[in-house]
Amino acid sequence: MNQKDHLVNHLGILIMKMKHISPRTLFALVFVCASVSGTSWASMLSPTAPPMNAVLNSAGLISSTDRPRQLHKPESTQSLSAAAKALLQKDLINSKRQAAKAAYELGVDAMKKGNLNIAHAFIREAVQLHSTNPMYLQIAIRITYGTGRYTEAEAYQTKFLKILLSELEPSDPRIAGEIDILATIYLVQRRYQDAELLFSKGLKIRAQSLGATHPTVAVSLNRLASLSIHQNRPQEAERLLKRAVNILKDAYGADHSNTAAAMHNLADFYRTLERFSEAESLYCKAIAIWEAEPSDALKHAVSLKGLGSLYASQKRFDDAQYQFEQMHSLLQETLGSDHPYVGAAKNSLVTLKRERAQFSQTSSTYQAAAEDVRTDQ
Repeated sequence: MNQKDHLVNHLGILIMKMKHISPRTLFALVFVCASVSGTSWASMLSPTAPPMNAVLNSAGLISSTDRPRQLHKPESTQSLSAAAKALLQKDLINSKRQAAKAAYELGVDAMKKGNLNIAHAFIREAVQLHSTNPMYLQIAIRITYGTGRYTEAEAYQTKFLKILLSELEPSDPRIAGEIDILATIYLVQRRYQDAELLFSKGLKIRAQSLGATHPTVAVSLNRLASLSIHQNRPQEAERLLKRAVNILKDAYGADHSNTAAAMHNLADFYRTLERFSEAESLYCKAIAIWEAEPSDALKHAVSLKGLGSLYASQKRFDDAQYQFEQMHSLLQETLGSDHPYVGAAKNSLVTLKRERAQFSQTSSTYQAAAEDVRTDQ
């Protein structure tokens, strides 16, 4: 007996010994057996599925001698009344949905425990059993995107968007949000034209339904700007980022945290173009706003790192070290010493000090060489 058959037989014995078993537990055990025997749970419950006894037998859960004898020959389905057929169909649907719920709950449990591959298998089964359940689709999108299964995530998001469009008007801002998610899936696959088309569609929906200066329009502008950066279109990216800053400044005021976030995005963009003066000014404005918003400590820390990185690229090591030390202290105070972000901040300081030492050594070597040249002359 091979290892697969050995596992299935033990699970079969376990099921038969249980006098009281919940649908969720039964699903988990049969799911394993079905996976081992190459049969999906969804196919077990399809109208064309073989009898459950045959499926369990193929999985090794029962033998041919365990099957109950047929006392009466079953009537042909053609002789069933319409009411009986409807009842059978209803029972089939209910069975599928109970199994889908069990699979979903097992998938969520697996996610909480960090078992993402197991979670993915259960959630995929839940969607197969109940493909129009928005909750199942949303969790499926989340787990497939998070584990890099972008083609699968695209299919789930397309299905979810189709369901949403059947319930909402095409101009509803919620549609724009889901379109943006699909565009983001395209973006990570480097399908830039497809992503741009959808981001632009989301922008149009928000502008038409909420107004061209609504804060959520700035969200679309930032996403389109990110796409323009990926496609090496800096002038267009700058225009979009500036427009986002102005919209949020008009909506919330110059000292609001949302405005600070938009300023930080523009500062990051200027830093990549080595427009250091403009970037420094925006970072400093954003940091001043974060300092007055203690609840936004993480965003504050990101701006501190941005400014510190700008100073490091200019070899202004004292200024850079001060910003990195501020970032480290802020994160340690907010998150605790053991948090990964605190460790990353500490690593940034170590890297900066190493870079500073290497620069000093290179500068000393260069100065010594230059001095030797002057002496020879």
